[in-house]
This record gives sequence, structure tokens and C-alpha cells, in this order.
Amino acid sequence: MPRNWVLLATAAVVQPHEFGTKLPANFINFYEPLSQEELAADLKHLKDGAENGFMLAMPRSLGRLGLTHKSLLDGGSFLDLPGVPGWIQHAAQPFMTQLREFMQLLDWDKQHEESQEDSWRRVEELRRSGKMNQESIQADLSRLEKEKEELDKEHEQLKENLKESRQKEADLKAARGRLEETEREEREARKKLEAERRRLEETERQEREARKKLEAERRRLEEQARQEREARERLEAERRRSWSFSARGDPIICPENGNGEIVHDLCVEYKGPATVMCFDRLGKLQSLDFVGVCDEDGQNCQSPDAVWVGEQWRFDVSSRQFLYRNVAGQKIADVSCGGNWTSEAPSSTPDPKWLDAFNGGRSFILHARQPRITDGPSFDFIWRALMDQRDWDFDSDHIGQWINAMLMAHGFAKEVGFVHETVPLMAQYAVFYGLVASRK
Repeated sequence: MPRNWVLLATAAVVQPHEFGTKLPANFINFYEPLSQEELAADLKHLKDGAENGFMLAMPRSLGRLGLTHKSLLDGGSFLDLPGVPGWIQHAAQPFMTQLREFMQLLDWDKQHEESQEDSWRRVEELRRSGKMNQESIQADLSRLEKEKEELDKEHEQLKENLKESRQKEADLKAARGRLEETEREEREARKKLEAERRRLEETERQEREARKKLEAERRRLEEQARQEREARERLEAERRRSWSFSARGDPIICPENGNGEIVHDLCVEYKGPATVMCFDRLGKLQSLDFVGVCDEDGQNCQSPDAVWVGEQWRFDVSSRQFLYRNVAGQKIADVSCGGNWTSEAPSSTPDPKWLDAFNGGRSFILHARQPRITDGPSFDFIWRALMDQRDWDFDSDHIGQWINAMLMAHGFAKEVGFVHETVPLMAQYAVFYGLVASRK
């Protein structure tokens, strides 16, 4: 067998290898098919090998499997040439059958090789692409790392910003709370100010009302002061026109004018107990004085001949009370319509036995509008009227007598030519009380 022929065991052909074919890996790389001359020279060897279960292989030196396949095909056509002995053809038939199978395997291996080469190209492309992708990925990773660092920085910045934002939000919330509290305080302050304003307005209104009242009161007081001043002036004028009465020395009653000057011609002397009735300028009876008398030494009291003032009882008409004093033996002749007494015997009344001395005694009417001292009614009339007060209702039983007396006095004044402001009043009140009496 030539050197370049290799007999391979059939079992080696049918066992798969790492490329997925049934041929050894080095079959294609190192062996190629025989030429027609070589094939003719070695047919016997091929026949023996085929009979013994071997197959033909040769080194590859003329290219890829396409050349080998062509050479094998050429070897197959060689058997059909003229002059090829029959025994060769007959001996080569089994071999050709295996050759065809081997050619089919070669086709499969060629396809596998092409697929493998294509796969390797794709792998290489993928490798190159992977390398490029790796470089791109590395660049992307670097870029992403930088971006990550930037994002980390941005994240940290965002965290800081978020922290600041949260702090600002907390500050804003606190500020909002303070603002709301301030607004609430302002509302409360406005309410207080409004209440204070209303209070001040009410105070001003009250002050205005008070000023009005004070002004009215001031005017009233001024009017009252004016009236009081005028009243004082009138009283002073009245005082100057009024008359007072007092006792001088022995029981003697004298009139005095407003200047305190005594009208001696109108003085009245008397002895014994006497009743003195004082009328003011308005015609009101102010008091009734029961003036007792004694001797100079305070003895022989209530004697008709006694001339010194002793015990005195005054009935004050306004209070309806008796006042008492005793000046017997003191040589005091204090008989007048003025003065206020301090009673030496409060809540007491005169002794009836002491009053008996006034029966038949004199009584005097002292009128502040005139200096004349006129005689009054008897003691019995005076005392009876005093004791039978009956609330001092108007005496309708005697009003006619009084009107008659007034008319007689009015006629007498006209007859004697007496001219005074009271004369017309006598006529006026005679008519007035005549009407009053007609209703009783």
C-alpha cells in the first residue's frame, strides 16, 4: 500500500466527534482523495481493505472537501472506462458503495465545516462585537459610573435639598403656625380694640350724657343760685321791710324794723301772764308763746301784778310740740318771735293749774308785715283751738264770720282812707273763701 494511503477502521468512522460528524477531526485537514492513476494502482489494496472492514483515506493537499469529493467522483467514473477489467469493477462494487456513503459523509462534513466556519465567523464577529461591546460596555460602565457618581452627587444634593426643603417646610409650617397665631392674636386684638372702641364710644356717649346732665345740673344750679340769690335779695328786702318784736325791761313788747331800730311809739307794756302769737310774712302762724311772770326775785309767780318774765311754754306749730324754759329771778326779758329754744323739759306739756293764770289775761298778735301790735283772742279760744285740732281742717262753721269780719275791715279801711297793698287782697280772698265756704 502506498505511503499516503491510510486504512481507517469503520468503527472510527461511525463514532461521532466534537464537530458532529462521523469522521476523525484530522481527516479533512491531512488527507485528500486519490487520483485515477493512484486509484487504479491501489484497487487491490482497496478491495482487501473493504473486505476486511476498512475504508480509504488520503491526506488533504488539494484544497477542501469539494476537491476531494470531485476526486472521489473521478475515481468512481474511472471504473466505467473501457478496458477496466471486470474483476476490478466487481471487486470495487462494495468499495464504491462505501465510497458513495463516504462521499455523502464528506458532503455532510463539508456542510458541517461550512456551518462551523460560519459559526466561527459569527463567533468571531460576536467576539469582535463582544469586544467592541465590552469596550462600549466598559465605556458605558465608565460613563454610567460617572453618571452614577453624578447621580450620587445629585442624590446627595437632592437629599440635602430635600432636607433643606423639609427644614424649610418645617420652618414654613412653624412660620404659618406663628402667622396663624399672630392672626388669631390680631383678631383677638381687633375684637378687644372693637370692644374697647365700643366701650369708649359708650363712655363718650355716657360722658356726653353726663356732660349734658352736668350742664343741665349746672344750669339748674345756676338757676337755683339765681333764684336763691333773688330769694335772698327778696328776703333781705323783706327783712328790711319786715318787723320783729322783743321785750324790753319790764314786760314790754316793742317792734323793730329791718335795721334793728325800735319804734318806741308802738311799744306795748303789760303786766301778768300773756299769750303771744307770731305770724310770718306769709301769714302763717309760727308759734304760740305762753309767757309766765314773777317778781324780780323770782317769787309771786303768775301774779297779775308781776312784771318779770318767769316760766315760758312755746307751742311750735310746725312740729306740734311744746318747748319749755325757766328764767325766773334772772331778770331776763326775752319775749320775741325769733330764736330756737332747747327745751328744758322735752315731751312735756304745761300744767293746767299754771295755765289758769292766763284766763282773763292779754294776748298779742305780732305780724312780720306790720309794726302794729294788736290784741288777740282770749286765752280760752286760743287753748280750745289748740287742743281741738281735728287735724286743723278748714273751719267751715266759722268761715262766714271771718269773711264778714274781713269785709267789715275792708269797708273800714275805705272809710278812713287807708291805702295799702293788703286792702285789695282782703276783697279778693273774701270772694275766694266765700266760694270755698259754699262747697262745705
